[in-house]
Amino acid sequence: MWRRQTTVFIVCLGLFCMASDTVAQGPGFQVQRDQVSVGQARVLSVLYPGLGQLAAGNRQRGTAMIVGHTAFLVAWLSSNSDFGTHEDQFELETERYLALREGGNFADADEAWRRLTDRKDDLDQAHTVRVAFGALTAALYAYNLVDVFVLGGVEPRQQRVSLAPQKIGDAPGLMLVARWR
Repeated sequence: MWRRQTTVFIVCLGLFCMASDTVAQGPGFQVQRDQVSVGQARVLSVLYPGLGQLAAGNRQRGTAMIVGHTAFLVAWLSSNSDFGTHEDQFELETERYLALREGGNFADADEAWRRLTDRKDDLDQAHTVRVAFGALTAALYAYNLVDVFVLGGVEPRQQRVSLAPQKIGDAPGLMLVARWR
């Protein structure tokens, strides 16, 4: 499971790096940014929420989606593991209780019943947490798809103020560029 997720993440990261390539050219220094197409950004967002937004220049939205989805995914995976542990403990307590029914005293059976109900409460709570984080992960992924295909979250953004490389005499420099619509 982890290998597949790691492989998908590495492939997505590689696609992202190829999509937003920065190239330095010639004397002085000139920077050229290759823009990703809307289709490429959509594919990146389908692979992992936020990658397309990040590649299209929506850095805050893309970063928030990547961090949020990763956090929800990690919490969901760890809660699944926790649920499995609680399920195993519940089964052990059930076996102990059933064994006491066939031959044991009332005090031991009462104590086993108390432990069994505690394990059942822990199991129910672990299941609730697992379902909640699974739903949050799915909801963020669904919002990502709505953002990409309906809200235009991967449309290239026009920066209003930016820094552009400019040669000043023989030395490289920077120029502040402001754009109005």
